Amino acid sequence: MLSNMLPRVWDLEGNQKAYFVLRSPGVSVCWHPEEAFKLMVAEKNGTIRFYDLTTQQAILSLESGQMPLMSADWCLKNTFRIGAVAGNDWLIWDIRSRYPQDKRPVHADRAKLFRWSRVNENLFATTGYPGKMSSQLLVHHSGHPQVPAIQQKRTVAFLNQFVVHTVQFLNRFSTVCEEKLSALSLRIQQIETTLNILDAKLSSIPGLEDVKFEVSSGNVNSVTNGPVLQATTEQQSTSVSPQSEQNSIHETGLQKTEAAEENVITVAKDPRYARYLKMVQVGVPVMAIRNKMISEGLDPDLLETPNAAVPAWGDDVNAEESSDSESSFSD
Repeated sequence: MLSNMLPRVWDLEGNQKAYFVLRSPGVSVCWHPEEAFKLMVAEKNGTIRFYDLTTQQAILSLESGQMPLMSADWCLKNTFRIGAVAGNDWLIWDIRSRYPQDKRPVHADRAKLFRWSRVNENLFATTGYPGKMSSQLLVHHSGHPQVPAIQQKRTVAFLNQFVVHTVQFLNRFSTVCEEKLSALSLRIQQIETTLNILDAKLSSIPGLEDVKFEVSSGNVNSVTNGPVLQATTEQQSTSVSPQSEQNSIHETGLQKTEAAEENVITVAKDPRYARYLKMVQVGVPVMAIRNKMISEGLDPDLLETPNAAVPAWGDDVNAEESSDSESSFSD
């Protein structure tokens, strides 16, 4: 029991066995974990003394070098280690050395208690004064001491600096994006203007509407051979034999089929598509041509099949839209 500066020791029957005179008020008392006749007493002036109850004399003392020393504890797992808190720091001694073996700041508003772990010699806990900013319970590991906490003002300053730099970066990024988008939009407008000029020049060329796209040689042969084959079948039709009559009927059917094919308007022959096929031949960008065709209501996929027949549906409407667009564009 600590009473002012005179710690006393009693047995379980209430008999006083020993007392010691301190030089400053005592703050902590601990028994040796293994030897019952050894006692540790921590004084507020920063001194920790060890007493032998048999001789009632001090046998060892440790110095913290700072005050006030508020709490001390003896490690149960390693009796050579003593821990304490003094001022804002925690301190650890090896009793074979008089001065602290390790020392770290822990609480900004002074520390109050120090306790060792009962199962691990490297773990200990400290607390600050109640009502203070750093009065929370902190657990430490002597092998990996905690880094002192950053002050609140510095933390706010770091956060403000981070926010400012982030906003500046986002502003620069948005400005660069706007500049690139503006440049891209200007480039698209230039391409559209060039395409319109090219379209106007092509429209001003006389006879361009009658330009026919070159078709394959197979279709040309079928077209040129048609009249000859028809004349031949007409000569053979004068024959009276039944076999010749059947052959002439079959050939006549072929003649009609070929004639019907000749009457079908292909993409290359359609004046609405012929002008765009001509653009492809002179090297106009395909994407620009396709966009122009879509704006006029035409199917740009037909450019890949110039020998295919033009779809029958919507021909009149498309023709009117094409004529209107050409007249408006030429104006």
